[in-house]
Amino acid sequence: MLGAAATLLAGQHVRVDIFHDRMSPPSKARIDLWGFYILLMPVSILMIWKAQGSIHQSWRILESSLESDGLPGVYLLKTSISIFCFMMLMQGLAIALRAAAVIRDDSEPKLPSLIAPLFSEEES
Repeated sequence: MLGAAATLLAGQHVRVDIFHDRMSPPSKARIDLWGFYILLMPVSILMIWKAQGSIHQSWRILESSLESDGLPGVYLLKTSISIFCFMMLMQGLAIALRAAAVIRDDSEPKLPSLIAPLFSEEES
């Protein structure tokens, strides 16, 4: 869960849109912009909001697994839900800002040189 934002940044996330590869950069940018504001942002905020009660209760009792050989720090795993959502929100906002720049200028901002795709085409 904590690597999902890096996967989104590298462009290696799963896309359901089958036409995305054939679109022009401004059209792709509009989809990215709307995807952030209509899908990613509301779902992430809802998940953070709904998870807070469970996370608070889990930390209060320092919840661990009920199984004898289970994980001792379930409260840490539940906390990672909110961290995941926050990181996805921040990465989604960065992508939305890049998309807005593409729509405004019709030029795609370059990713930093340190950001390389996580997986090469040969590995798939």
